[in-house]
Amino acid sequence: MTQVDQLRLADVEIRYGRRLVVVAPSLEVTRSSTTALVGASGSGKSSLLRCLSGLQRPSSGRVLVDDLDLTSLSPSRLARRRRDLFGIVLQDGGLVPSLSALDNVQVALDLRRIPRSRATARSTLDHLGLARLADRRPDQLSGGERQRVAFARVLAQAAPFAVLDEPTSSLDADSRADVVDGIRALSAAGCGTVVVTHDLELAASFDAVAAITRGHVTTRPGPTTAAEISHRIDGVR
Repeated sequence: MTQVDQLRLADVEIRYGRRLVVVAPSLEVTRSSTTALVGASGSGKSSLLRCLSGLQRPSSGRVLVDDLDLTSLSPSRLARRRRDLFGIVLQDGGLVPSLSALDNVQVALDLRRIPRSRATARSTLDHLGLARLADRRPDQLSGGERQRVAFARVLAQAAPFAVLDEPTSSLDADSRADVVDGIRALSAAGCGTVVVTHDLELAASFDAVAAITRGHVTTRPGPTTAAEISHRIDGVR
């Protein structure tokens, strides 16, 4: 893994036109930690996650990995640093339609020049109970299966940080348990993980919970309870 220790937001604001969506004075994610990002639907969770991972520039403020300000980088340099620093799962999974599940995992490893990429991709799919899906393309997978393959790609990458947007939203109980185990494996391997979720039981088990309430982000240490989290945010379903 790249030797960095901390991912941090400093005085970040996200605006769409004149509308102020999210204000995040601070948010810190350290290696090996798990942070849940919670809030009502439409509160800006996915936008904030995209800013954290360098997929979107905030309207103002800084996104820092140790002393490196991602917002100061050129698009090409930012893309290279994002590839090395982050494993990313967005809501649609982001799989390449023409590639098999195995190739979707392997290609991410090849981009990071990870040795024995094919064997690592295959063993990761097997670890998550996905070996039978290795040769299937995304259009041959269910929504939950696509999400699990996307998560396998992150797990295999072993990047310093992982950002996951609703990784359990389309999963049954057994598949959800697999992904939760995978998140724990990321933490044990030294990966700092941020998860957008409406699953408050899952959020309550994390090391910290960052809640968006009326557009403002506040972070408190966990573990906590689902009931306590629900009191901090509006309109959670």
